[in-house]
Amino acid sequence: MTIQEQTLPIVLLVEDEILIRLVASEGLGLLGYHVVEAGTARDGLATLREADGSIAAAVVDVGLPDGKGDDLALTIRREMPEVAVILASGYGDNGFKARFGNDPMIRVLSKPYQPEDIDVLLRELKDVRPVPQS
Repeated sequence: MTIQEQTLPIVLLVEDEILIRLVASEGLGLLGYHVVEAGTARDGLATLREADGSIAAAVVDVGLPDGKGDDLALTIRREMPEVAVILASGYGDNGFKARFGNDPMIRVLSKPYQPEDIDVLLRELKDVRPVPQS
């Protein structure tokens, strides 16, 4: 999918469980998003840094093999305040809402989830518009 074909923003999906990542990525693709995938916190952060602002939001799993997803979320928000973050947790809220409650660009999503659940939160987080075309 090219930028000209996109109807919704580019979303980074940081999830180490391959089956969850595949289902979420495919579902978001069917909803009109272009999804970029990463399996680790390090790869996710590198992808965001290399994207030159083209990624509008990140869906980050809490339990990543090389770090905590909530720490990655803090790094993303500190370095890239324009990027919305959805923190996906199989452990329920676990204090995340209290930790991030003051940041209007972070939402917590309980697992298991459907791609439509992510879509609802993305629309809440950002004024979802087509990516500007050059």
